[in-house]
Amino acid sequence: MQNEVVLAHVKEEAEKLKKYFLQLENEQHLTAVEAQQMLEHIEKIYRNLCVYTYSLKTHELAGDLQVHMKIMQTVSGMENNVAAEKMIDPVNEIKEEEKTVPLSDSVILRKIELSINNKFRIANELFNQNQLEFNAAFQQLNSMNTSEEAMRYLESLRQIYKWKDENPLVKNFYALVQKRFS
Repeated sequence: MQNEVVLAHVKEEAEKLKKYFLQLENEQHLTAVEAQQMLEHIEKIYRNLCVYTYSLKTHELAGDLQVHMKIMQTVSGMENNVAAEKMIDPVNEIKEEEKTVPLSDSVILRKIELSINNKFRIANELFNQNQLEFNAAFQQLNSMNTSEEAMRYLESLRQIYKWKDENPLVKNFYALVQKRFS
């Protein structure tokens, strides 16, 4: 059942991409906003396919990935709000573009690396002893391209699992994720 939902999200995003491919096929250039929107749709497809691939590998779909499905929908909703704000205020968009460096040009993102002890500790203490949930979250975090996106995802996890801000393990987990983008 979960696989069908994930594939429906992939198909939905693929459908949105068709207009951009048709435009390129007709040798029409994309605007900066259109290129950014196309990239966002591709990133959403990538994230959904990561979840789908992970679920196929684990063969345990009885509901363990529901939390991450909800988070992906929440993060997608937040991204749409951010995209709408950018479209409303083109001055901010220009300022943002000046700060943005394409990933392929200069930045190679590292993966978050944890020792086996830290993996078990985080899974046990922060993910209610659910290794599958931890692995799905970990894979999602490693697939994200921006610190802001990862922080939104972590905030969603924090709310769902009721993590305490003063918990040193929570602070360390946030620091590990932020280190990936530094």
